[in-house]
Amino acid sequence: SLYTSSPAFPPAGALTAFGINYPNADPAAPYSLDNTPLTLAQDPVADDTVSLIIPYTISFSFTLASAQPTVWTNVFYISNSPDDASDRNAAVYIRNQGGVLSPHMVSRTNTHGNAGCDPSIALALGGTYQGYISVSTTTVTMKLGGATCSYASGHRPNKRNLNLYTSSPAHAPAGTLNTFSIQYNQATPTAGHLGCF
Repeated sequence: SLYTSSPAFPPAGALTAFGINYPNADPAAPYSLDNTPLTLAQDPVADDTVSLIIPYTISFSFTLASAQPTVWTNVFYISNSPDDASDRNAAVYIRNQGGVLSPHMVSRTNTHGNAGCDPSIALALGGTYQGYISVSTTTVTMKLGGATCSYASGHRPNKRNLNLYTSSPAHAPAGTLNTFSIQYNQATPTAGHLGCF
């Protein structure tokens, strides 16, 4: 109940203004990126704005291009920076080491903006892969194909109104993003390392 003023105290004077401003409601319905499949492009303009409210699971699938032109390419990147290693909220990179392709998946913690792990799977040019990044209050779990890795989530904060890029403004695109969605109020959690590039 709201009293003006308290029933137990005499009034102080006139109340000239009163209001309560609530923040935008956190998302509950699943999010899906429109216009997929889409050919990834290195673009400084974000494709959309999303929120990462724990627990959540980002699900995606992609097809690698027939060539990976650089050591690092990107599938998607979520942050409000153009690709700052101190603030990678969620991202999937492809590493090309002498023609051997492997994933590097990132989801920041409260203390490390480039925390991530690498599911142990060899990727093929032109191959199609499904995966997820799942975050609970205790654990980040990442899966690509049949390979999984995880690490402690580290008391990570909820993040709202983040830019979604397909792909990162700072990295060449990896191929085609076939599907992308975020499911809120669920996480599919099992060790990992901190990203270092």
